[in-house]
Amino acid sequence: DGQPQFVPPQYFQQVAADLKFGALVTPVSFDWDEDGDEDLVCGNTSGNIAWFENLDGAPQPKCAAPQLLWADGQPIHLQAGPNGSIQGPAEAKWGYSTLSVADWNHDGRPDVVVNSIWGRVEWFENIGQRGTPVLAAAQPL
Repeated sequence: DGQPQFVPPQYFQQVAADLKFGALVTPVSFDWDEDGDEDLVCGNTSGNIAWFENLDGAPQPKCAAPQLLWADGQPIHLQAGPNGSIQGPAEAKWGYSTLSVADWNHDGRPDVVVNSIWGRVEWFENIGQRGTPVLAAAQPL
């Protein structure tokens, strides 16, 4: 059709001694991969949600680079869009995601409950196996 074709964007992560995941990170300590140590699950101002795997379980743990959480086959990326922020369209690409990890439906698997710039509380149900979370599309609470 003569139109340019683009591949999906690649996310870059700065390698540093400290953990980094954008601005105003909202970390929650939780054993996301159920391997016996505490990992970090985080939201940030851009509306992404990721987890940092604890690689060694030591008191001063070494962590892997952040891995974006996916739901319904795509990375979770909550953004205001042109009309979702009281601060106007200049905030269109912001999401301000805050979260909690809990077994919301009592099925023995950790789910993610999140709030964002939209002011909606949403639930990402874990439909995967224990130790291998797979998140379904967001459902309103």
